Amino acid sequence: MKSTGEILVIDDDQTTLTLIKRYLETSQRTLHLATEARQGLQVLKDNPDISVVLVDYMMPHMTGVEVLHAVQEMSPEPYILLMSSLPKDQIPSGLHADGFIKKPVSKTHLLEVIEQGLIQYDTRKTGEKQSPLQEDGTDPVA
Repeated sequence: MKSTGEILVIDDDQTTLTLIKRYLETSQRTLHLATEARQGLQVLKDNPDISVVLVDYMMPHMTGVEVLHAVQEMSPEPYILLMSSLPKDQIPSGLHADGFIKKPVSKTHLLEVIEQGLIQYDTRKTGEKQSPLQEDGTDPVA
């Protein structure tokens, strides 16, 4: 089953939220915005069909990395993109985010990574719902 294409953006910078909202308003996707991490995690819990999460790397109270770890506990795991004005090489490696978006956000790049994220999310979701095959290669449910 294909994702609904719901997107969550978590960023404490109102300018970034406004810009992303403007970029995505014609995309026919449901967009959820949160100005802080805990609010964003609650939105995600309340909307289990969210497929893509964009989260600011540096926020007060709870960092983007902490949000990343909390989101990775969910199933199916949404496609997670970290956003930062820092160069990518200044973001620690090994965070296991699905991607990185450099601020200020480019509309073209944003649309590309979101479409890629939706495809990857659908693959994850489908993969998790597939029934395991028996040793002889047959489907035990069939």
